[in-house]
Amino acid sequence: MTPKEAELLLPDIRKDESLWNQFSFSPFKDEDGSILDKNSNARYALIIALQYNWSTSDEKLLRFIIQNEVKMHQKDTGLLQSLHISTYLLAKYKNLENVFLFFEAKEANFDTYCGLDVENVFSAGVQKTIEYLKRSNNPVSIRILERVDGSIVDNYLDEERLRAWFEEVSRAYPDTVEKERRITLIDRAITFKEFKAGRILVREWFNEHLNQVYEKGNEYAQKRDLANIVGRAKASGDLSLAIDAQKIALKLCDSPFDRISETQELAELYRLSGSPLKAWTELKKCQPDLEIYKGWNTSGLGRFVITTALQLSLDCDKSSKIKQESFYWANKLISQSRFITLVIFELAFEAASAINDLELQSQYEILRANEKRRIEAMFASLKRRNDSDDNS
Repeated sequence: MTPKEAELLLPDIRKDESLWNQFSFSPFKDEDGSILDKNSNARYALIIALQYNWSTSDEKLLRFIIQNEVKMHQKDTGLLQSLHISTYLLAKYKNLENVFLFFEAKEANFDTYCGLDVENVFSAGVQKTIEYLKRSNNPVSIRILERVDGSIVDNYLDEERLRAWFEEVSRAYPDTVEKERRITLIDRAITFKEFKAGRILVREWFNEHLNQVYEKGNEYAQKRDLANIVGRAKASGDLSLAIDAQKIALKLCDSPFDRISETQELAELYRLSGSPLKAWTELKKCQPDLEIYKGWNTSGLGRFVITTALQLSLDCDKSSKIKQESFYWANKLISQSRFITLVIFELAFEAASAINDLELQSQYEILRANEKRRIEAMFASLKRRNDSDDNS
């Protein structure tokens, strides 16, 4: 379901609560064992439809939506835009009775606790909310007051700040699509698999970037914009544009660390676009900077380089020289590295098998098995500790 489809259904959804079930939290496990929600995108589409069609009659529907958003967030880390927007839309009612739902949303997981605006909790008015909580028989009232007393209310949040927050958030989540930021529209196009629309918007952004003049000394802003363009172009399927933007980003690098990082990303883009020779040509350019920057072998940076080299080896036909060259280069980097992950050991095992290097195939099979056992033992230890805490 897309936001446009949800908007067409909105009149029926408002009339018939039996239609709400299609937006409820519906958990399932993915290949990695993570708990996901089958209805998360449909619910997000409905939230966007409500953002552009907010009504005084939708409070019950929004409460239902947030209750299911909370259930989803309780099962995983992270803080999604769907929860940000839906809590703001409910906050607009300024209903004191919603304070407990807002607090439940804020406590859904670590990221929501840190990142979801506390202003939602006090959206009916700071002093009104405090007085309401003090009168309430709900046991959660005491916890809310303990969490916010003094450190937030006295030093940070007051009625003036609350009014400023409503103004600020209304700009972040406007009531018409025409007022939306372009990056928001791009991200939503990607989320709802409207890739053609996403590619058009990213290309417009890139063309404007080419003509934009950045202040001297403000290279960070240019790098940030290019990184956003590359990421969105990649996600929307425009690898050609992502490569063009990445080449510009690479020219802005002024340190070994940055050059390794941006070169690896360019090589990965070439690999994904089906250009193994260009990918390998770029990736080898990391070598001089790897010799200068000594910290690569204990960081994620080195692991990214190794992973691209191994995946490149696996991509190539047996007749390609790159298949062996990229594998043995990656193997050399692995031998110089610490904190190698299970994913890399598995890729290395597959790559060694693909070129029929039986010695390295056996070596990586052992390393892979050892790492699996280490991870299983770690999780078993954590489970025993959690079980012990539950029983104490």
